[in-house]
Amino acid sequence: MGDAEEAEALIDVFCRGREGPLQVGSVKTNMGHAEAASGLCGVIKVLLAFGNKKLPGNLHYSIPNPNIQPGKLRVSCDMSL
Repeated sequence: MGDAEEAEALIDVFCRGREGPLQVGSVKTNMGHAEAASGLCGVIKVLLAFGNKKLPGNLHYSIPNPNIQPGKLRVSCDMSL
């Protein structure tokens, strides 16, 4: 339930006037739930992505949530920036 609400918020804020889908990802798939440190882990993942010029992929992702609008968001797989 929460995934669809979070996705709608991202779509409302970042997808207005956007031609292609917004690339999204999660650090949780790479290292598990980090509780209070999850924000810091996300920042580290972003810094590593910029440093390596590559968006890290999400592990174990295969089927999109049917409650999220199709075509607006794209879950990241390893790709160059």
